[in-house]
Amino acid sequence: MQNRIQIILQARVDSSRLWGKALLPLGGMPAAVLACRRAARGGRPVTLATSDRAIDDALADAARDHGISVFRGNAYNVLGRYLDATLDLSNDAVIVRLTGDNVLPDADFVELMLRTFEESGAPYLGTDWPQDGLPYGLSAEVCRLGALRYAADADTGARNQEHVTYWLRRQSGSLVFDLLREELDASYLRCTLDTSDDYENLYRLLRSIDDPISVSWRSLVARLRNLPDAPPRSSPQGAKLALGTAQLAKPYGTLAKTTPPTWEESLDLVRSAARAGVRWIDTARAYTGSEERLGTALKGGLNDRVTLITKVLPVSERGSAATPDEAAAAAEISVLRSARALATTHLSVVLLHRARYLEAWDGAVWKRLIELRDDGQIEALGVSVSTPQEAIGALGYSEVTHIQLPANIIDDRWEQSGLPALLRSRRDIIVHARSPLLQGVLVRSADAWPSIPGYEPQPLIDWLNGATQEFGRDSIADLCLAYLRSIDWIDTVVVGMENCAQLAHNLALWQRPPLTSEERTHLDTTRPNILPDLLNPSAWPQPKTPDEETVCR
Repeated sequence: MQNRIQIILQARVDSSRLWGKALLPLGGMPAAVLACRRAARGGRPVTLATSDRAIDDALADAARDHGISVFRGNAYNVLGRYLDATLDLSNDAVIVRLTGDNVLPDADFVELMLRTFEESGAPYLGTDWPQDGLPYGLSAEVCRLGALRYAADADTGARNQEHVTYWLRRQSGSLVFDLLREELDASYLRCTLDTSDDYENLYRLLRSIDDPISVSWRSLVARLRNLPDAPPRSSPQGAKLALGTAQLAKPYGTLAKTTPPTWEESLDLVRSAARAGVRWIDTARAYTGSEERLGTALKGGLNDRVTLITKVLPVSERGSAATPDEAAAAAEISVLRSARALATTHLSVVLLHRARYLEAWDGAVWKRLIELRDDGQIEALGVSVSTPQEAIGALGYSEVTHIQLPANIIDDRWEQSGLPALLRSRRDIIVHARSPLLQGVLVRSADAWPSIPGYEPQPLIDWLNGATQEFGRDSIADLCLAYLRSIDWIDTVVVGMENCAQLAHNLALWQRPPLTSEERTHLDTTRPNILPDLLNPSAWPQPKTPDEETVCR
């Protein structure tokens, strides 16, 4: 690469969750200094960009003591700080952005990013956890300085100033660095420095290493996997466990209503899931009380360990008779209430709760959500769909990057529709599969299935039991989850849970291998006939008797 390359690592002392983290000792030196020296090991110029406030004097002095170049600028306009630090460079210079709270990236990782960036021809390349398959904290971004300068002129909002590449990632055809996704499958690991737990984790990781500057990032990832309290490894084929929270605070279920956990049980469940490596949590404004419990449970740093998905219901008091302006306002209010309940300033992923809201009210609701995304109140947008037709329609919207759909072992509608091929052509789409056990029906006895005229469930139950035995699975639940985990176009499987015992059970199932492609093909070709109404819980009649459930939905 002929153009000048500059690595800029941003850091500052004050942090709301872990004050002074940039100066905490790791590997015999302040954490931010270690991050700089690991990146500079290959000879590339590295600048520590910190603020010009007195509080960051000690950090600047420590960096200079270790031979690191220091630039000091605006504390809150970090993008402006980057641009001021590169005034002497031309637009075709390449900027590598690192942060002081991520110490695993080293010169080798930077060079891999640079090579991929040059080969791509894109204006921006960045890691994007968890889609990149890397541990949370093994991250970097690469861009042309000219693109960064253009972004500063195009978006003067606070979010772009604070997050440096915010506009670039959204507007300039950015590329995700996922070269190592299948090789590593390490997104269940965490190696950032944001909480006291993180610090203890990194301290244990580095304390017995003689040369923390030279040790490779690959060696550190391998050591990270083997720490005594490392979370369990997720599926090697990419389908990740997501915590469903429809029943976190209220009874839920079409056939048999579940009893929600107590306040304390729900907080324990959410916190245990985050600490165990569950990286996605699904909720909705319509799930009464769920967002509030999540907001409380994830305070103090755990919110950075997960990606929250919530859904809006843009319905005003006038319902379908609402004007476009009223519906758009209702959607915005829903977003603001979700953010307040989840104790955050912005939402990671917002889905429309119904696909028809994409076009309803002359598209006013969707346009308002795009505006909120562009203003930085929402990171990513998507749609919850119920049918293949709705999913295919959603793919026509470039702003849609997340699709949630009902999928399970007896539902072949998605494959028959050709949706998987369309999804493979849209690598920016993340697919979340909900209802993997069909609201628990698939693990129940025949008398607890929905009573659909003309349909006898026993042949299907026998088929499930036979496949469970044939493939050596622990249970029908294991079979059903392993089936979805083997599908390459499904990124997460949303499993509803009410307590820590269910969480532990599902984490154990996630340790088992997914089905092979041959096993899945066998199931697809031997599946008994399914009535369409069976796949649609809204069409089920009310149950005659409840059935006690021991497995989550």
